Amino acid sequence: MTGCCGGPLNFLPVVLVFAVIILASNYFLFANSRSELAPQEDQGFMLAMITAAPDATIEQTKLYSLQLAKILSDIPEIEHLFQVEGFFGLNSGFAGLVLKPWDKRTRTTKTLQPEVQNRIGQISGANAVVFSAASFARHGPWAACAICHRHDRFLLPAR
Repeated sequence: MTGCCGGPLNFLPVVLVFAVIILASNYFLFANSRSELAPQEDQGFMLAMITAAPDATIEQTKLYSLQLAKILSDIPEIEHLFQVEGFFGLNSGFAGLVLKPWDKRTRTTKTLQPEVQNRIGQISGANAVVFSAASFARHGPWAACAICHRHDRFLLPAR
């Protein structure tokens, strides 16, 4: 044979042995690798998603969001909280929980997440979940959004 592949094909058993070695090593690489691309890291930020009844108005959703802020107001590790209602529909919203710097708090996002979930799970009339931000930044339509209102130090509006 001639051309670029002629030389290696003359040694077909050697090429096949290397192909088997490469394919077999793929199994060991897959079996011994972690299930995630990057380990979950403490970025000092968590997200909460709240969903009310399908026919809920934006005012009702805002009431649930205010309950969420009030429920989380006594967690000392949370420095700021911002919330957006009506972003995915009138009956839904999300909140960002900005934590204090690492040197000013004793708990990580991994240890705080179950406590926050237990607390916001008590909101009657809405489903709420909390999760940590992805280790890698994502780009797309959710990369930037308008903030409807923000609670600095959890100062809730007077009624």
